Amino acid sequence: MTGLLTHTSLGRLDLERARLLDEQGYLLLRGAIPEGWIGPLRDAFEGGASPSVRWPVPRGVDWRHSLLDLDSTVQ
Repeated sequence: MTGLLTHTSLGRLDLERARLLDEQGYLLLRGAIPEGWIGPLRDAFEGGASPSVRWPVPRGVDWRHSLLDLDSTVQ
């Protein structure tokens, strides 16, 4: 996937987005991940997902956890 990397530039937030970030604490960055990456990244997450009881440290039972840091697709 690294062959697909392109540089982007970021400008200043407009007032509405700045307000949403302040109120909600996050912004949705639509289009930040190229469309062709979505399927492979989803597959990597699903392939690394494990039940909470199988993690070496306590995790919330209502969360889905996935070991992604060593996956070549994610890297």
